[in-house]
Amino acid sequence: MNYVKTIYDSLIYQIIGAGMDVYNELGPGYPERTYREAMIVALRERHVPVQKEMTFIAEYHGQQVGQFYVDLLVDEAIVVEIKAIETIDKSCEEQIISYLTVTGREVGLVLNFGATEFVKRRYFLPYNIQQSATFQTKLNTWKTKWLQKEELSIKELVSPYNLSVKSVEIIRSDIATMEPYTPIFPFEVLAERLGRRPEEIIKLDANENPYGPSPKVKAALANLQYTHIYPDPGSDTLRAALAEFTGVPAEYLLAGAGADELLDVIMRLFLQPGDAILNCPPTFGMYPFDAALHGADVISAPRHADFSLNMEAIEAAVFAHHPKLLFITSPNNPDGNWVSDAELERLLALPAVVVLDEAYVEFAGVNGTPGMARSRIRQVPDRDNLIVLRTFSKLAALAGLRVGYGAFPIALMEHLWKIKQPYNVSVAASTAAIAALDDLEWLTDKVDRIVAERARFFDLLNTISYLQPYPSHSNFILCKVLNRDAHELKLALEKEGILIRYYRKAGLSDHVRFTVGRPDQVDRVIEVLQRL
Repeated sequence: MNYVKTIYDSLIYQIIGAGMDVYNELGPGYPERTYREAMIVALRERHVPVQKEMTFIAEYHGQQVGQFYVDLLVDEAIVVEIKAIETIDKSCEEQIISYLTVTGREVGLVLNFGATEFVKRRYFLPYNIQQSATFQTKLNTWKTKWLQKEELSIKELVSPYNLSVKSVEIIRSDIATMEPYTPIFPFEVLAERLGRRPEEIIKLDANENPYGPSPKVKAALANLQYTHIYPDPGSDTLRAALAEFTGVPAEYLLAGAGADELLDVIMRLFLQPGDAILNCPPTFGMYPFDAALHGADVISAPRHADFSLNMEAIEAAVFAHHPKLLFITSPNNPDGNWVSDAELERLLALPAVVVLDEAYVEFAGVNGTPGMARSRIRQVPDRDNLIVLRTFSKLAALAGLRVGYGAFPIALMEHLWKIKQPYNVSVAASTAAIAALDDLEWLTDKVDRIVAERARFFDLLNTISYLQPYPSHSNFILCKVLNRDAHELKLALEKEGILIRYYRKAGLSDHVRFTVGRPDQVDRVIEVLQRL
């Protein structure tokens, strides 16, 4: 056992955890070559030099019986090769294997006993590792070949991973278990599913603008000239137009493929695995979705029953969990609740970056034009911890083109430019957004129509005995469903060609949400609701 002890004392601490890397890269051996030759072939395949080689002499019953070669690869994978000089009896071999096995370490060794009766016998021992049935089958095949002294192909020896891998088996474990975001399907998909023509469907499930884009947008898209050229990586023309629209200098502004992309960029900038964000559900589902993609924890401070912010819970959560980012939607989705100035000041006093999502702000009250709505975007240049996001999806009816923008503290801008995708806003999206901003009369008119129809729709919903609508500052109205199943109501409306939003979420399972449509659409919805 002195021989075994020498092996363990000299080498075990250098090879802990490394054997599986070697196994994946080099395979168990190549009978018609020395293992060292096979290893050189494999290293050439990987273009990895051998960093270090050490030789150890071990004693067994006072005899010099072997040399140990340890090759330390760049990635710290280690191969240990045992070359016997004299005969090793079976008991010695078993002691070596047994001793290394009981260590319980995740260690892989190639044992090449080159003495008389063990010439060309090789053992690969992956210890303490859960292996799949595929692994067992392949390993048994290899063992058979070894015992029969059959030659393994060079592909079997030096392929990057000697066992074929199912891609799903190596994805991130947190992604494998995360909940997906539930999107809303487009007209053509829903129409086919319902057996109706698209023009027969009243689509009030995704808060889209029912009036479509400005005629100037349609004309600009019809005359696109440079779709074969990559777009401006800085969206400079669009940002100049946004600066005029919002009153925020262009150097504070960043455009994105929808505000959704900017949410991802923000989390990419701030979050490392194990960091946290603070969420205030029920609210927009992309915040926890994106946080999960970045390996961040989601701390929740649920809203009150009327969907107002629970400020005490938010403050307690910030000091208890230290989230880097605090996400607030105003008006909130799905209820249309507005965050007051006093609440915002309390949020900004906390040690976190406040991301204020204003996707629906143009419908919360207009002072002159939609650009000068009740948005807090003009506060950003004077704040160190406020980010404001806005979008063209609702205001300008460009949801299908994906274009949004945000205002950020100036100190963040150089870092945001580093990490955003270079050509993130397409030529079509940028052109459409610029054309929309050139038609403020159209935008203002459509916002006024939606706000007026929201008030009428709210009054009409109040006449439906089984619905309790919530006041809204947005282009949608959330309703609590009374004395009947909310999901069944959604399905009943769907059969009539009317699509609304239903949530399978705690606190919302007895609610439905209606986008504010055109007057004719609202009349049709009310008629069906009264009949149901």
